[in-house]
Amino acid sequence: MSHKALVLVKEPERYVFVFTPGSEAALLASLLRTVRDGHGNLTWNDLLAVLSRLREFIFGAEVGACVVHKVVPAEA
Repeated sequence: MSHKALVLVKEPERYVFVFTPGSEAALLASLLRTVRDGHGNLTWNDLLAVLSRLREFIFGAEVGACVVHKVVPAEA
């Protein structure tokens, strides 16, 4: 069984999520609990970024790994 990796870059941290095809719902449920319960440094926006990339895994082109870069607005 092949594994997939999704990386969330949130400086200075990098979160690596490894999953098997078909277990995306379990990954999302785990992330949802983490964000909802306030464990760790993940936000709702981070969860949405991961969800967007997971959708590409499920419905898009076959990719071995992809990186999610969090966009942070420049300070004035």
